[in-house]
Amino acid sequence: LDEKIAQNEQFKRNSVTLENNLRREESVIQNIVDTVQRVRALAVQAGNGSYDQSSRQAIADELRDIEDAVFDLAVAKDESGEFIFAGYQNREQPMVFNSATESYDYVSDDGQRELQLSPTLYLPAGDPGSKLFGTLSQRADIDVTSDNAVVDKITISNRDDLTQFAQTRFDAGDSTDMIVNFTAADEYQIEDGDGNVLQGATAFTPGDDITFNGVTFNTAVNQTPVAGETIEYSLQEPVSRNLLTQISDLADALENSGDDKGLYESELSFALDDLDKGIGQLTDVQAGVGARLNVLQDARLSNE
Repeated sequence: LDEKIAQNEQFKRNSVTLENNLRREESVIQNIVDTVQRVRALAVQAGNGSYDQSSRQAIADELRDIEDAVFDLAVAKDESGEFIFAGYQNREQPMVFNSATESYDYVSDDGQRELQLSPTLYLPAGDPGSKLFGTLSQRADIDVTSDNAVVDKITISNRDDLTQFAQTRFDAGDSTDMIVNFTAADEYQIEDGDGNVLQGATAFTPGDDITFNGVTFNTAVNQTPVAGETIEYSLQEPVSRNLLTQISDLADALENSGDDKGLYESELSFALDDLDKGIGQLTDVQAGVGARLNVLQDARLSNE
C-alpha cells in the first residue's frame, strides 16, 4: 500500500512538472509565431514599389532585431537552466550561427523526454528544436559580378532549377562562374568560367528575356549590346534554410537591394512562401502541446 501511495505521489509531481513544461513551451512558441507574423508583414511591406533603398534598409534593421529575438527564443531555458528545445542534450545550446554558410544550424538531437503519469501513460515533456526549425527550403542565390546597361532587371525565376544546377556544379567541382557572352548584337551564348559553352548561339533582340537554369535577365528594349559584352554571375552554394536563416536572408536581401536590379524581389517572394511553411511548423508543434495538455487534464481527472 505504501508503495502504491508513493507511486501516485510521484505521478502527481510528474503531472505538475509536465504542465509547467508544456505551458512554458506553449508560451514561447506563441511568442515565436507572433514575431514571425511580424516578419511576414514586413516582407509584404518591403514589396511596396514606392519604397526606396532607405525604406527597405529600415525594414532590414527591424528584421535584424527580430532575428536576434527569435534566436533568443530558440535557445530559451527553463528555471533550472536547461534549454527548452534541445532534445535529450538539454545542457547544450541547440542553435548556433554558422559563419561559413551564413545560416543557423540546429545542432542538438530529435529526442523527447517523457514523464510518467500513470502505470501506462507517458507523455513527452517537450519538443526538440528540429520540429520548430526544420528545413524550409534551399537557399537559391547568385552574385552578379558584372552586368551592363542591357540588363534591366534580374530575377530568380525558378529556385528549384537554380538550386539543382548549383548543387550539381558544386558537387562535380565544375566552375560556378557563369557568363552570358554577346557574340554579336543579335546573338549570345552562355559559358562557364572555364570557357565551356553551356548554351550555344542563341538569337537575341533587345527586350528579350535571357533565362538559364532558373535565372532570368530582363533586358532593356532600348539597349543593344555589342560583340564582346558580357553578363557575369557566380552561383552560390545551396544551403538548407530554417526559419531563422530565412529571416536573416531576408534582411540581407533588403540591405543589399540598392543596386541589385530587383534581385531582392525574388527573395521577398520566396520568403513569403517559406515563412508560411515556418508558421505551419510552429503551429503544428503548438497543437501537439495543446493535445498533451488535454490528455494530462483527462489523466488527472481519472486519478482523482
